[in-house]
Amino acid sequence: DIYPKEDAEKYYEDDLSVINSGQARLNIEEPWNTDGNRKWVSTSKIPFVDSSGDIIGIIGIALDITERKLSEELIRESEEKYRNLVELTKTGFLIMDSRGIVLEANDEYVRLSGHKSFSEIEGRSVLEWTAEYEKEKNIAAVEEVSRKGFINNFEIDYVDSGGHITPIEINGYVEGQGKEIRIISLCYDITKRKQAEIALRETESQYRDLANSCLALIWKSGTDMLCNYFNEPWLRFTGRTLEQEMGNGWLEGVHPDDMDFCMKTYDGAFEKREKFSMEYRLRNALGEYRWLLDMGTPYYKTDGEFTGYIGHCFDISELKQAEEQLKQLTSRLTLATLAGGVGIWEWDIVNNVLMWDDQMYALYGIEKDKFSGVYEAWRAGLHPDDIKRCDTDIQLALSNDKEFDTEYRNIWSDGSVHTIRAIAIVQRDEAGKPLRMLGTNWDITEQKEAESVLLKAKQDADIANRTKSVFLANMSHEIRTPLNAIIGFSQLLNRDKLLSESQKEYSVSIIRAGEHLLALINDILELSKVEAGRVSLRPVNVDLHTFLRDMQMIFKERASSKHIYIKFETDENLPRFAEVDESKLRQIFINLIGNAVKFTDEGGVEVHTRIEKGNDKTGRLVVAIKDTGPGISKDEMGNLFQHFVQTSAGIKKGSGTGLGLVLSRELAVLMGGNITVQSEPGKGSVFTFEVEIQESDNLREKGIDIKRVTGIEDDGKTYRILVVDDKKENMKVAVSILKIVGFETNEAVNGEDAIVKFKEWKPDLILMDMIMPVMDGYEATRLIKLTADGKNTPIIALTASAFEEEQSRTSLTELQGYIRKPFRENDLFSTIGNVLGIKYIYEDDNSSESESLYIKDSVINDIAEIDGSLLKQMTDAIDTADLDKLIKLIKNIESVKPELSRQLMVLAKNYDYDKLRMILRKKDNE
Repeated sequence: DIYPKEDAEKYYEDDLSVINSGQARLNIEEPWNTDGNRKWVSTSKIPFVDSSGDIIGIIGIALDITERKLSEELIRESEEKYRNLVELTKTGFLIMDSRGIVLEANDEYVRLSGHKSFSEIEGRSVLEWTAEYEKEKNIAAVEEVSRKGFINNFEIDYVDSGGHITPIEINGYVEGQGKEIRIISLCYDITKRKQAEIALRETESQYRDLANSCLALIWKSGTDMLCNYFNEPWLRFTGRTLEQEMGNGWLEGVHPDDMDFCMKTYDGAFEKREKFSMEYRLRNALGEYRWLLDMGTPYYKTDGEFTGYIGHCFDISELKQAEEQLKQLTSRLTLATLAGGVGIWEWDIVNNVLMWDDQMYALYGIEKDKFSGVYEAWRAGLHPDDIKRCDTDIQLALSNDKEFDTEYRNIWSDGSVHTIRAIAIVQRDEAGKPLRMLGTNWDITEQKEAESVLLKAKQDADIANRTKSVFLANMSHEIRTPLNAIIGFSQLLNRDKLLSESQKEYSVSIIRAGEHLLALINDILELSKVEAGRVSLRPVNVDLHTFLRDMQMIFKERASSKHIYIKFETDENLPRFAEVDESKLRQIFINLIGNAVKFTDEGGVEVHTRIEKGNDKTGRLVVAIKDTGPGISKDEMGNLFQHFVQTSAGIKKGSGTGLGLVLSRELAVLMGGNITVQSEPGKGSVFTFEVEIQESDNLREKGIDIKRVTGIEDDGKTYRILVVDDKKENMKVAVSILKIVGFETNEAVNGEDAIVKFKEWKPDLILMDMIMPVMDGYEATRLIKLTADGKNTPIIALTASAFEEEQSRTSLTELQGYIRKPFRENDLFSTIGNVLGIKYIYEDDNSSESESLYIKDSVINDIAEIDGSLLKQMTDAIDTADLDKLIKLIKNIESVKPELSRQLMVLAKNYDYDKLRMILRKKDNE
């Protein structure tokens, strides 16, 4: 009954254990109920035995310890509250001895030290998690707190096992004395504060750097206008130190004449507490006074307290100088307007008031005192035909739809008419409403009269140019039409397998000559466009090797007839195919080589061609043409490229117009190059020209086969082509060439006939001449294309016109191709093949045109059988450029070695002396 009910069973079992075990239990604290009150007692219980040693009971002593237990409970509760309070405040709590050994710590300190539980740090020194660079600082702090008895705001870095640093602030005091002291500390995580301090320092540094790097001169002052800050540009400007400028020191550099104004402005700004702006002069580091624009503003604390001014200055010395120059310029402009007859006016739109300077009255022939100064008075003097237009121009300017820039006629009181040019601007208010117009007037009567004369001259010139163009177009058409038959029949003749080698050469020469004549016609048209400023580049894929052989063939007979040699040399790196304007390149070659041959009577002409590589496939074609002619004197060198001017040698020759070199250089410049000349009288000249080219792929790789077409690949279809041409010769050329390779043809003699034949015969393709009597090709094409079958029937233009405009016109008539007469048969087949999508059969041996220009390796062996003295004579003839003798010597072996004779003759007539000399010396080398 003494024990409380909840504890009775526990302590009853304790009593039984004493009896059962026979062991005493001492100083046991037990709760008792006495007099209805709960008390704590301290009891000691021992077993009670009889004489035989048997346990017969328990003897115990009890002491009342209630007061002690109550005191302990109060202490425990107090400690618990304190601990909870510390934990809630997130403050690290640490108790350590004088050596820094941890005696006690709360969870927050455990976290700050970088650990997980108190057991990890208990009995260890705080130096173990103090940053290495601060251990000495920490030891000194422990010693100091032991000596002084306290420590405040001590900062140190803790480092956890992962290397993470936590800055800590510590406040603490000492408890106890001697070796038994304990240091009780409160620790705070100050990471955020440190970060804020770093950010603040960085911001201050950035603003400081910004202030020092800008162009403005920045200053700051207190409420008394005593300056306490200047940025580096200010100090560099004045050449003084910060200490010298502080306070009123900076005033020493202010210009004396500006001092009072400067101080009054500062004082007024201080009193009114408002922004200010002023200009004054300040002496710079060189001792010069410079104009500054100084702008300042008041600044306040967050609580609104006024603390001073901050401002910045700009050096405006150049602006001030410009203002002065502007004043002078304005004065000069006024004088200039008077001298140039320019009048200046202003119209106050709101009040309808016109203000004129003196020149305006002179322009309008009005006396100043007789002008009312209103808009209507000016308007009344306008020519009746110009009034409505002027009103419209002014209204458009006022509505901001058009600038005011116009011309009109004004009638003076004496009846004379004067043309005025007027330009004006409109000034508006903030809402965009027009307030006034400011403008200038000047008399352009004489200019308009001159323009009228020039306009008539231009119209006459245009009529003349159009007449010339029509004439050239007609002449071109008339020449190209028979030329088509010449070249066409020559191409047909060249297909004859029974022709001898010489006949084939003659046929090729006819074709080459015809094509050269065609090129000349094209050049005439091209030159007419050069004069009209309408020339443009038309690059095509050109076989440069064949092109150079053509040039050699063109001039070999002319050189031979003058008994001079012509020699072509080509660098090995010259590409075979290139994108270039072939006609213009040919014109330059013909003009320059033609001149060289014309002016050379002894010796000969050498043409050296090389390539200067550029980036990728671009390059410059460089051609040097050297002659042994009379040369050109220094006095005449400047006239070479003048229109219609010839040298003395040219005048003696009595031929030429003096345009060849001029046009050649214009074409070279157009092609991205130029022409240069080196000459020495009595020894000859070297004309060098260069043009830009773009290397291109082989013609075969581009789908253009240069072999002769012999037939159409059998695809089970017969292709029908209607040929329309009013010229029988041209008709026969086209029809014959088409039939040779297997096309089925039909013929029509004009546009009307073509429409009838088209409906009856239903061809797969039509070759349409464009210029014909009765009905031309344009109208016939249009009518055929209107039919259901005609929409799907391709029509190719076959025309003798050489003008680009004609080609542009054909492109508008739904044509599928364009072939210019005279044409090469491969051009005809290629265009038809592309349109119809057919493939051709080609001959295996493409030797018809160029074979004769190359020596066969098989005949070189024949040289060994020729007498050495004869070969020596041939070599001497080459060295002396005696072409007649060389040809006679070659004919001497024709009966013995006919093939060798023919091949040597080809090389001789083509002036390929290097290869000819190499073959003739073959025997000596062996």
